[in-house]
Amino acid sequence: MTAQDNIIIREVTIDDLKYVKEAVAVVNSAYSTNEGWTSEEEFYKGDRAGDEELEKSIRENGVSCRLLFAFDVIDEKEKLIGTLRVDPVISGEKGHGEIRLFSIAPAYQSRGVGGRLVRFALTHMQELGYTACVMRVFEARTVLLNWYKKMGFAETGERIEFHDQERLKVKGTTFITLQKSF
Repeated sequence: MTAQDNIIIREVTIDDLKYVKEAVAVVNSAYSTNEGWTSEEEFYKGDRAGDEELEKSIRENGVSCRLLFAFDVIDEKEKLIGTLRVDPVISGEKGHGEIRLFSIAPAYQSRGVGGRLVRFALTHMQELGYTACVMRVFEARTVLLNWYKKMGFAETGERIEFHDQERLKVKGTTFITLQKSF
């Protein structure tokens, strides 16, 4: 767990099932609306996550994934403001983990919370024995790609198609794979 100011970042426990709806709201406000600078609303239709996916991530935490939550603690109450999930990469290099469901509530974007959450995740991944972290970002998201590069990620040269072509607003949109080795 890490704390700075009133921000706490920690791995979820089964007790965090009570935050499923808040987590879904944070993810979807960050990805599927134009409320923050990280929105991907222009690329695909619909929400990024649902209750079932977040509930499963909490229940399977430590088995199939590692889910982290960021909270703003106000008057001793936790307000969920960020999510980040680490999945082991099934195909490819052994020891690689993938960052997924990284989101910060729009009201907390550009305040350093996202950087703290990613740095916490990278340290946690190293402690768990991962040797590298990968992530996929829409190729057209140059501002976001540059942000990750400032955090030490580099392009691998791999480009892959979005998994659900029916949801794409711009056909042919691809992801760029980024990697940071430890």
